[in-house]
Amino acid sequence: MTAVRTAVLLLLLAAAPADAQRFDFHRSPEKLGAVVEGADDGRFSWRAGDALSALYDSTMPSSRLRLPLGRMLTGADDFRLTVELELAAVDGGPDDFMQLAFGLTNSETTGLNRTGTVAPPPVWFVDDSDTYDQIELGYFPNLTPWGGPTLQPAVFGANLGSPFDNFAANFGPSADLGDNGPGQITEWPLGRRVRVELVHDACAQRLTTRLFDAETGEELDAGLLPIDLGFLNAAGTFTVDSFAISLYRDHADFDPASRSLFADARFLRAELDTADAPVLSWSPRALNAEANGDATLRLRGGAAAWLDAGAGTLTGPGGALVELELEARGASLAARVPRETAADGPWTLEVAGCVLPVPAPAPPPGR
Repeated sequence: MTAVRTAVLLLLLAAAPADAQRFDFHRSPEKLGAVVEGADDGRFSWRAGDALSALYDSTMPSSRLRLPLGRMLTGADDFRLTVELELAAVDGGPDDFMQLAFGLTNSETTGLNRTGTVAPPPVWFVDDSDTYDQIELGYFPNLTPWGGPTLQPAVFGANLGSPFDNFAANFGPSADLGDNGPGQITEWPLGRRVRVELVHDACAQRLTTRLFDAETGEELDAGLLPIDLGFLNAAGTFTVDSFAISLYRDHADFDPASRSLFADARFLRAELDTADAPVLSWSPRALNAEANGDATLRLRGGAAAWLDAGAGTLTGPGGALVELELEARGASLAARVPRETAADGPWTLEVAGCVLPVPAPAPPPGR
């Protein structure tokens, strides 16, 4: 079911007249409106005719290159973030766990201390991380006793105290590339342009991550499962307004003399596509008694999962239920509803677990 929902959301995003933000990193960061937060020491670099280079070194102070989106997105929005990049080199110490990271952040609430801080005994670790409101893909190249390399999408919600009190991520076998089987990738491909897609489905409350070979279009099966974000809405959803490439310092490294992560990456482009909010409407003559046939209820827009099994349920006064067959018509869906039912509202429509209020049919002109 989740695969169907994601496929439908991708179709709706592609068909939407689209509110899209595109960053072509063959242009200079200054022309794209980029700002560097934290240490601006040359680890982000650009040369005319080339892409944006980012040098990850976990022993260096944290730095972030941020590009404003010009709008705010929340857990109520459907969107797809596409990033194309190439890793020239990557290395991670076996006794550490540190990520190459990029994604969506909040210009006001997303800080640069992703790891928390190590402290002398008996405390050992201080939970002073400040990375709230963030959707981030992290690649951990480290081969540890617990597995690896690891590919871990993570979503941090609003500030409720510790960021780790309000976040969701891939864990275990889903995130561990090292335990993947035949036909799946077991590490991030080096020297190869990779396209990453992170698709947020607001209705299903899921984040789905997929990787592709950017030159051939072939999907690179990482074995990642979608992340369930349902509890974030109950505890404070995320708000993001920027695309960001984050070079984190490993403040929680018990051996600062070792380097948890080194990576040399080239970013070629990033795109954010959003779908229109769902809109339900009746055909103009829904209440015209002189017209033959049933009324027509139409669903337009991209709120997730409309085509799941092609059915929906109207719930009306007193809990009355009407089962509907949904027919795809371009980028919208349509359902026939008995005319007397249309007039006997108010109704709500449930499709694949998504509940939407149905507007009252407007009488035809002149009535």
